[in-house]
Amino acid sequence: MSCRLLIVDDNRDSANSLALVFSGRHEVRTAYDGEGALALALEFAPDVAILDIMMPRMSGYRVGEILRERHPECEIIFFSGASTHEQTFSLGFKYHILKPVDPNELLRLVGEKCRGK
Repeated sequence: MSCRLLIVDDNRDSANSLALVFSGRHEVRTAYDGEGALALALEFAPDVAILDIMMPRMSGYRVGEILRERHPECEIIFFSGASTHEQTFSLGFKYHILKPVDPNELLRLVGEKCRGK
């Protein structure tokens, strides 16, 4: 079932590639920094947000914390080139995927979160 998906990565190629994986299945928006992601989330109200952790000016963790406050129904999935699972879980988030991202794993996770929407 289709849902609203927000993909955030300061690497534009990575964000756009992930958006292509989900296009046609879900309503997808991309942002390339934390501030842009938060502004977009205000109007878009995503069901799922896929956030890169290591971004300049505002980390994905900070974006996730703000999204969780403003949109508690939004499921957050982090991805990163670094193994920071412990920090992800200590902040109360459930999902952390290492780069390179397996598109099938993301499709499965997003599909689980979007059932019934």
